Amino acid sequence: MKLKLSEAQIQRQCLLWLSAKNIFHWRSNNIPVPIKKKVVVVGFRPVYKKGLPDIFAMNGEFVAIECKTTIGRQSKEQKQFQKDFEKAGGVYLLVRDLDGLIERIET
Repeated sequence: MKLKLSEAQIQRQCLLWLSAKNIFHWRSNNIPVPIKKKVVVVGFRPVYKKGLPDIFAMNGEFVAIECKTTIGRQSKEQKQFQKDFEKAGGVYLLVRDLDGLIERIET
């Protein structure tokens, strides 16, 4: 019987495994940054992309890793990001445990 892990615990396991394997990766925290209304910068438009995955990695491929629990579901924005990312040639992984990540990366 497997333990039920939270998404944060699954993410932590994935990050530790990627580090142990020396795979270049980073945790994606997509938090909007407030901009004062009085500031005007010509040609600059702040971007906040909803639906970004939890982790990005490069291992011969550009990989987006979304961690979910066994009952977790992707949001509409996450599904759209997956579609756009795969269309651009990236590999999108929806993993529900560390074994799912290992199986895909090592094959």
